[in-house]
Amino acid sequence: MKIHSINRLSISLLCIGILHSAHANPGYDDELVALNNESTKSVRESAWYKASQQTRDARLAWWTDARFGCMMHWGAYSALGGEYEGKQITGVPGYAEQIMRQAKITVADYKENVVKKFNPQKFNADEWCQLLSEAGMKYLVITAKHHDGFAVWQSDVNDYDMGMTPFKRDPMMELKKACDKFGIKLGFYYSQAQEWSHPYGTYNRWEFNHPVNSGGCWYLQTKNKEHALNVGKYFDEVAIPHVLELSRKYDPAIFWFDVAFCAPQWENNRLLKALRAENPNVIVNSRIGADLGDYLSTNDKAIEFRLLDAPWEGIPTTTESYGYHKFDKTHKKPEELIEVLIKATAKSGNTMLNVGPKGDGTIDAADADVLRGIGAWLKINGESIRGCGYSGLPAQSWGQITTKGNNLYLHILQKPADGMIKLYGLTNNLLCASSLKSGSVLNTEQAANICTVSVSEELLQENIPVIKLTYEGNITPSSRQYIIANMKNKLHVFEAQVSGPEKGFTYGSGQEESEYIYRWKNSDTYPEWQIDVEQAGNYDIDIYFDKPKKMWNQPEIHDEADFKLLKDNAVIASFRHAGKGIVTLENVKLNGKSTLALQIDQLIGEEAGLLKYLVIKRK
Repeated sequence: MKIHSINRLSISLLCIGILHSAHANPGYDDELVALNNESTKSVRESAWYKASQQTRDARLAWWTDARFGCMMHWGAYSALGGEYEGKQITGVPGYAEQIMRQAKITVADYKENVVKKFNPQKFNADEWCQLLSEAGMKYLVITAKHHDGFAVWQSDVNDYDMGMTPFKRDPMMELKKACDKFGIKLGFYYSQAQEWSHPYGTYNRWEFNHPVNSGGCWYLQTKNKEHALNVGKYFDEVAIPHVLELSRKYDPAIFWFDVAFCAPQWENNRLLKALRAENPNVIVNSRIGADLGDYLSTNDKAIEFRLLDAPWEGIPTTTESYGYHKFDKTHKKPEELIEVLIKATAKSGNTMLNVGPKGDGTIDAADADVLRGIGAWLKINGESIRGCGYSGLPAQSWGQITTKGNNLYLHILQKPADGMIKLYGLTNNLLCASSLKSGSVLNTEQAANICTVSVSEELLQENIPVIKLTYEGNITPSSRQYIIANMKNKLHVFEAQVSGPEKGFTYGSGQEESEYIYRWKNSDTYPEWQIDVEQAGNYDIDIYFDKPKKMWNQPEIHDEADFKLLKDNAVIASFRHAGKGIVTLENVKLNGKSTLALQIDQLIGEEAGLLKYLVIKRK
């Protein structure tokens, strides 16, 4: 499989850290563009930043080994749970932690009606950390300050903190002690770039009329120049002092910043410089902007991932909100989230699962059940996750592979009817195969590059069973996928090779409804999959498309095209498609090794449909 070399900033939205030209947008200001570009350039050329890059891998060593952590969105908004003044404000799905914006609550009203009533009397840091430990989570990142500006600790920077509440205690200090007790690394989410409580903050349109990104980066536009240059006052008065205070008081292992595109990148850069001078060993995520963080944070709630050339972390949620949402009952099953964890690990990524504690300081019982379910699986199979990563072997129809040392871990997500797990691509001499749960040795056969493992019905009845294989030598990487006759074989667009210019389309963010490619307009760029068919014959191929979502006030996109499916450059099927749906091609003859490609034959609309994946089934 190709490892994608990416600009990690593409995970955000618009303009962070990219070197701009005022000529690219007639509304941009030359002075602001120069300030933005020079700021990021000077950081990358600085001695302090170069030194931080030399120690990055050492800094990330414990984090990479952990693979599984917890994110918590918890603050004064948690007591509202998506409801304000008797009305449900936050829809489902929705972000309940952003209720201040959704309900357009003024700063004064938010302090009086929300913050001053925040009293989490049932908060017990030990109980939280004990649950995280039982779940197999090795680190915790909690919201010290979200976009509402409220500091969930006792701060000396200003009085907009826990001292304003009836609770009075310092939850962050209590969590620090509990994390140390249970062997959990503590980190802080800090919203540095979106700030609703300060007049020189950002994105409070309902009270301060802050500018927002529209038609380009707001902070590079001439019309917003005065505010762009004044945001530094907020960083000087709040963001930088807050972050340095958090570093000194609690010695966090991680600072998890957010939405860098909401503030001028030069201010994000100043914050990073100040933090690195204070704490050179703290891990910083990519949402500081400008590709300056230690690792990449994916988009919110991603469940499908590409193989990337940088350390990265997915941030799924137990429900559809990050903060506690009393109306959201969409709790995912432990098995769903275990599968996300496995998929991330199989591509050398971390998973930081979000939980939104309630306003009274307790963790919702349904969330706790989910965490315990994951923990029960990890207690048996944690060896296949901790310190594991990408194997170099191709995607397998029956599940996912992780590796550590000379061990492969086969995670069975689709159970074969004949009890045979056919591992494709392994040419190494196999030393042993066993059940990770019981340790019982399993029978195997090797022929060329196919290793067949016989598994019992009892093993297949386990909750996501794992087989451990020990082999000799080094694996030769391969991307050719085995098409097994008695299984559904998914060829995901995230697993495809790209033929032609890579900028011919854009990858979706990997969420449940965005695991696709879009902005696909160029017939010279297309996805292709190398396959090897177990049994020659006729197969049905289902091709899954999604529909472009309407963005803001933009008109709906007309996505329609004529497509052609090619096998080794020869057209074997043609069809026209628009919108969301499944196109089924029946009785397609497949045999042996070949390359399948899906190309645009003729663009009818503004772009082609959003291609997700192909599913191949034997007739």
